[in-house]
Amino acid sequence: MLESGEVVGAVVNMSVAGAAIHLDIELDINPEVGSIIELHIKRIGMIRTRVVRPLIGGVAVEFLFNPAHDRALIAKLWKVLNEYAPSAGRL
Repeated sequence: MLESGEVVGAVVNMSVAGAAIHLDIELDINPEVGSIIELHIKRIGMIRTRVVRPLIGGVAVEFLFNPAHDRALIAKLWKVLNEYAPSAGRL
């Protein structure tokens, strides 16, 4: 854990609804279901999330978007997801 209380991790699975995050360190206490976490994803920015379940070595979170205020953030998320989507799965 960094001095600022930040924890470094990696997104291992992501959709428009949420993400699975693998943490680079083992925490003494895992975030409780319902905990709010500010998640910074490169190329997208800061996203407010809620923990939906613990994972081995990480957590699964749902994104908490406000469509009226987060349109640019949502557009960045869609762009990143489309870049990583398998070609065969695209319509």
